[in-house]
Amino acid sequence: MDRIIRQKVPAAVAQQIEKYIKDARLVPGSRLPSERELMKLLGVGRSSLREGIRILEVNGVVEIREGKGTFVAPGPPDHHTVRMQFLSDKRTALQALKVRRYLETLAVEEAIENATEEDLKAIGEALDSLERARAEGRSNTREDAAFHQLIYKVSGNDVLAQVLSAIKELSLFWENPLGDSHLFDDSHEFHRPIYDAICARNKAAGRKSVRRLMDRIEANIRKKRP
Repeated sequence: MDRIIRQKVPAAVAQQIEKYIKDARLVPGSRLPSERELMKLLGVGRSSLREGIRILEVNGVVEIREGKGTFVAPGPPDHHTVRMQFLSDKRTALQALKVRRYLETLAVEEAIENATEEDLKAIGEALDSLERARAEGRSNTREDAAFHQLIYKVSGNDVLAQVLSAIKELSLFWENPLGDSHLFDDSHEFHRPIYDAICARNKAAGRKSVRRLMDRIEANIRKKRP
């Protein structure tokens, strides 16, 4: 691994760890060096290291086993390399957002058609958890992801749900996008209107709410320096 001389964003830490996994040809289930060893190798502090590992965990590159350490997660290693490009490339992030815009609009439309009352309750609970984490000032990336993934699931379109779940790159919109974990903090206000539109079975409102969310995300990405 290349030593990170200056304290860079957690995305750089994640990128170097993933490069190490690839260069060392680690297989799923392989244990990564200890936290102390990684800190020494990369020249970063514990906080930056843990945030970097968290990025990899969200992306499905590694899994953290309580009391045992960090291990390479199951999954095609070639996809891992692509994911890291999405974490640091503004142009590619905008391209990914364009894809997500179309797919998420379709997912919301189909959720409006197919969601049961039980589904609506589950989405509502996920939204409550997201808003609670936000209000308490906690990281809410898991809650944000859970909210969107539930919509994909209840859309009733198995292919769409699988495609959205398989595109791990979309998790950049939930975890440290472009090295800025607060880049989309002001987009949370658009989640409840999406939920309300699904409950009201209103496709026009659903499309509008998704568009507003994606427009805010796009504006924030464009503000970032290349």
